[in-house]
Amino acid sequence: PWYSVDSSSWLYATRLGGIAIVMGERVQYGHITERASRVYGGSASVGETFPWLADFIKDKGFDFKLMRYGGSDKAAVAQSWHERGMYNIYVLSHLKELGVKMTGGEKRWKSLLTGGN
Repeated sequence: PWYSVDSSSWLYATRLGGIAIVMGERVQYGHITERASRVYGGSASVGETFPWLADFIKDKGFDFKLMRYGGSDKAAVAQSWHERGMYNIYVLSHLKELGVKMTGGEKRWKSLLTGGN
């Protein structure tokens, strides 16, 4: 995700209520907020589709309930967006540890994540 031309997709997903989800050896994005999303195929939330996801998120130190907030309180929306963003950054910076198959070589991925060669 960091190396692709569409390297801002994680941020776009975050803004629209999405999170990165490790599914086997791949990363997918899914809608998590309580508010319906046309971008992610209607009102179903990954929190309801994948009940194990709440435990995974909590085990990594993130607030699942806050990530799901979809109300009208602007401060709470900002906190929710921030929590989803931090979680997405966590997932994308721990791909190898989470078992994601990385193509293009470990050296290339490492340089993208650390800014070095």
